[in-house]
Amino acid sequence: AGVDRPGIVAAVTKVLYRKHINIHDSTMTRLGNTFGMMLILSAPGSVTVTQLRAALRGTAKRFKLTLTLKRLSAKETAANPDGHKSAVLSLIGVDHTGIVYQVAACLADQQVNIQTVRTETAESAAKPLYMMIMELEIPKAVRITGLRKTLRALARSLQVDITLRTVEAA
Repeated sequence: AGVDRPGIVAAVTKVLYRKHINIHDSTMTRLGNTFGMMLILSAPGSVTVTQLRAALRGTAKRFKLTLTLKRLSAKETAANPDGHKSAVLSLIGVDHTGIVYQVAACLADQQVNIQTVRTETAESAAKPLYMMIMELEIPKAVRITGLRKTLRALARSLQVDITLRTVEAA
């Protein structure tokens, strides 16, 4: 992670390409003026974490990036567990303290896993408007109709609009 500027993604992925390292999963985003990347990579057996760190050292220095590299287990890189449904929750309303906590606690009570969260506050003439998108993993045992009912009650108490959409596999 480091101060956002053009060329970070190109420089990092150039090193990966030259080492024949494949990006399996990633998230790259800017928060404020800081750009961060989380990558799940697969490398040829001859490339170690130490070698990759050394290969990225010049790029990290040039862009003033902080690097954290870690070897992951197969469990840590696993995709959506069997029997889980994917869903997207969207929320919009007047900004106030506790929105993320209240929604996250409600989902945790239902054993719903939050995969990603994106929030943004938009300034408006009246009050700041808060927007949130969550990608979720819902266990098969959780009834979507019951979850929607719980979320509607939460939306009323928070005075926001919440929508839950399940994502069907292609």
